[in-house]
Amino acid sequence: MNFISFIHLFRYICFCLQRNVMTKWPNERLVKTRVVSGFIFLRLLCPAILNPRQFNLLSGTKKDLMGDIKAINTEY
Repeated sequence: MNFISFIHLFRYICFCLQRNVMTKWPNERLVKTRVVSGFIFLRLLCPAILNPRQFNLLSGTKKDLMGDIKAINTEY
């Protein structure tokens, strides 16, 4: 999959998430933003933070990074 195809697929997934959540909560103004940000955080950022060696990002231990994830997650 090339980068352009990935971007189109990712935008489509975000659109579907927003559409589905708006049918359930049509009067909530921020729900569209929160569903996409939650998806990105939980599905993309958390796995990379928990296991950075798998993604060739860092050489930290899992125990050290758990505190970072908990701190970031409480911000939302």
